[in-house]
Amino acid sequence: MARRRPDRRRFVIAASSAALVIVAACSPRPTSEVGTTIVDPRGTCDTSRVVEVGATLPLSGSSASLAKEYLAGLQLAVRHVNRGGGVLGSNRCLELAYKDDRGDPQIARRAVLDLVNHETVAFLVGPTLPSQIQAAGTGLARAGIPTGGLSSLDATFRPARYPWMFPLAASNQTLATAMAAYASSQGWSRVAVVADPAAGGTERVHAFMAAAARRGITIAGPVIDPTRGNEVAELAQLSPANPQALVLLDTTPGVRRTLMARARLQWHVPVIAAPIATDASVVHAVGGTALDGVAAVVPQPLVRQPGVSIAAVQRFRDDLRRQLRARRLDGSVLVAAQAYDAVMMLASTANSVHSTSPTSLRTFLESASYTGLLASYAYATGSHTGIPGDQLSVVPVGSLSDGLF
Repeated sequence: MARRRPDRRRFVIAASSAALVIVAACSPRPTSEVGTTIVDPRGTCDTSRVVEVGATLPLSGSSASLAKEYLAGLQLAVRHVNRGGGVLGSNRCLELAYKDDRGDPQIARRAVLDLVNHETVAFLVGPTLPSQIQAAGTGLARAGIPTGGLSSLDATFRPARYPWMFPLAASNQTLATAMAAYASSQGWSRVAVVADPAAGGTERVHAFMAAAARRGITIAGPVIDPTRGNEVAELAQLSPANPQALVLLDTTPGVRRTLMARARLQWHVPVIAAPIATDASVVHAVGGTALDGVAAVVPQPLVRQPGVSIAAVQRFRDDLRRQLRARRLDGSVLVAAQAYDAVMMLASTANSVHSTSPTSLRTFLESASYTGLLASYAYATGSHTGIPGDQLSVVPVGSLSDGLF
């Protein structure tokens, strides 16, 4: 059950057959007051003693569908911890406090400050979008609160810039290297590139170009911005360059526009995409036949392999289906699992050091790291690697079935 802070906006949580829906029950307050929803803890833990987990997510706006998947993962993790007796020797419950930052950089910045200074959270998850992280940068860097990072933005993997950020993703550099390696393995020497510069695409383009050059791969035609004008007309510019493959560097659900434009052009060039191409918001919109020839980079535990158990991920998938009241999942469990791993990592670390002291949590993570659903995450004092490149696979999106590959 969710409740509201007395001085915050009120939210009602409702469940649909496909996703969680967040409905505002009154008119918005000024953007300097970011509404907080509190999920009352339940389980075998002591509900009179809580440890706050804060999250800021774009639950309204163009990234809302993605944010609701993150929220589902957060809720599952909190429920799992609380049913297992909570955290610390006193069996404290985790209490989830989350804010809708609407995908707005300045609201996200304020949300981070509120969660740290007013909600006094012990752990933080988010923001999710590159522009929001950059806007909240000073607050995130100086907050002194261990933060589960959900973005691939390279700066968040550098402790010198974000000392308290522990990414649960692969960096843009790591993704670019994996994409270039896959292109090389397919014998492709000329590829075209699509990237949205407003969503961190410029960083990914530079990383991919460098990785491609190291493997003797050239970029065919101009780098296409899918948000500029008509997607079909933009993509059509690449056909005369005759690329052997199309590399989609977007990490937002907007990647579906390029895939749909490719289908309208009846252009069957193979595609290498970022993990977001496996999300339900993309798979459902694009449709089955339009995904033919599309491959995506994903964490290896999501891929069924002979002799390798993925029982933990399958159990999580089943729990997620029950929470969403869905018989089958259209997209992969990746986004929800990423958020789940963030909470489980921070809770597990608190139990290991018997404390929620930020310094103790950081020291432990940088020496022991953490193995979750998606990866054995790598953290060290000089680099927070997140998901290493050797734990990624490139798989056909069409092989996706009920959340897994």
